[in-house]
Amino acid sequence: MRALSLELYHVKELPNSNSKFTHLRYLDLSRSYFEKLPNFITKLYNLQTLRLPSVNHLKKLSKNFYKLVSLRHFDIDYTKDKFMPMKLGQLTSLQTLPYFVVGENRGHKIEELGGLSNLRGKLMIYNLQHVKDMKQAEKANILGKPNICELGFHWDEDRRESNIDELHLSTADINHESVLEGLKPFSNLKGLILDNFKGRSFAL
Repeated sequence: MRALSLELYHVKELPNSNSKFTHLRYLDLSRSYFEKLPNFITKLYNLQTLRLPSVNHLKKLSKNFYKLVSLRHFDIDYTKDKFMPMKLGQLTSLQTLPYFVVGENRGHKIEELGGLSNLRGKLMIYNLQHVKDMKQAEKANILGKPNICELGFHWDEDRRESNIDELHLSTADINHESVLEGLKPFSNLKGLILDNFKGRSFAL
């Protein structure tokens, strides 16, 4: 079997057997009712496409997700850090990654994007408040991803900053501008979204 679609599948759990799926290249679980994925999913070393949009019942992904070394297309919805696997940077064949959620812990930091030079299309990066400065942002190597045509940079809104005097430059202003400078994209970018950007100016 090379392709399997279980879209709108109304079963909460797949049988934990990989005997029929060893050569699977394409797996579509979109809009299904799975609460968890079986362990054998991370042993599908030939899997190239995994679709998980609108999987509202799924609680989390396996810690060994990074073992899907052949994965090229990972289609997901943005749901905070729920579906952001650890050590994503090891999936160097990835071409499609619509969303990346920056975490504070090792395996979820911005540098996981660094080695994903084959990314193309759209990439939305969330939780940029976890990136400290330009040097850390540069580890994402956005400039080295010429096939990305649409970028989104998103900071979570910090209510504590709402009372800052607009006449004074805050620490957040400095941080946001520095981080954005470190995320400089390739020159052929077609679309850019800045969400909750607190800087006073930017130059890309």
